[in-house]
Amino acid sequence: MADIVFDDRPFVPADWIGKGKDWSSVPLEVLNAKHAAFTPPPAVTALIPDGNLPVTEFAAKYGTHHPVTDSTNISALSKISVQLFEKLHGAQFRSVSTATAMLQTKHFGHIPPINFLCLLSAAPKVGLAGLELASEDSERFRILSQGLDKLNAAMVLFRKKGKRQGGAVDDVDEEEGEV
Repeated sequence: MADIVFDDRPFVPADWIGKGKDWSSVPLEVLNAKHAAFTPPPAVTALIPDGNLPVTEFAAKYGTHHPVTDSTNISALSKISVQLFEKLHGAQFRSVSTATAMLQTKHFGHIPPINFLCLLSAAPKVGLAGLELASEDSERFRILSQGLDKLNAAMVLFRKKGKRQGGAVDDVDEEEGEV
């Protein structure tokens, strides 16, 4: 790749942008402005790994996130991949949600471990259209759904836990989700 030669002529955007000019042959100041606009700042380029870095060295240097199918410590996971179901009625949930109904596909999400609330007490009955929870799990879902506002407020407090300088937080502004 040829080096771009910089000169002192200024690029005047009003002379080029929206003027219907031919961009196939442009003066040096236009090329320089394009190069400057598309060149990441040094702070960003320092974060980009070398293209010749072997995968094993890349993983050692930039993190060890990798998929796992089993873990004894849920907080050690960075994200948990789950299939999302949409409540239909009673204890029944459908596997094709409203969000994916046009494509007739299942819906998946990646949640942080703190959003994983509980395990099911029994395996749900799985069918083609979705699943049905056991009565104990259905009741747990109903109770959690009723307390959704309180649960959201608790999640706001949990996320702010690291930002507080000791002491308790008395109340949560429900509209703002702020403490």
